[in-house]
Amino acid sequence: MEVDEVRSRYEGPAEIWVDGVKRFDCAVRLIRYIEVAEIATLGEVEYFEGPTSWDGYISGLTEEDLRTLQAVGTFELRLRDGRKAGAVLPNTGACLRGLGEAPF
Repeated sequence: MEVDEVRSRYEGPAEIWVDGVKRFDCAVRLIRYIEVAEIATLGEVEYFEGPTSWDGYISGLTEEDLRTLQAVGTFELRLRDGRKAGAVLPNTGACLRGLGEAPF
């Protein structure tokens, strides 16, 4: 059986950059998950950690801003401490999907 376990969270200010240019200030709520596989062998259960993923929500942007970001495709999310990662908006809502390693 495989499950996604929450491993860390970030809630706070962020910046959205597109093609090296800062476009928006916003607030985000982000969650990092790790895939955990449970394998039963001869009466024992072992757990193995797999890949990580992350996603979250953006607040503080207008619907027009969100549509613009979706049309752009990949953008860079920068946190207050300078850490950054790529992300996309898979639909016109404020839910984002992280690309690569989580910046928190």
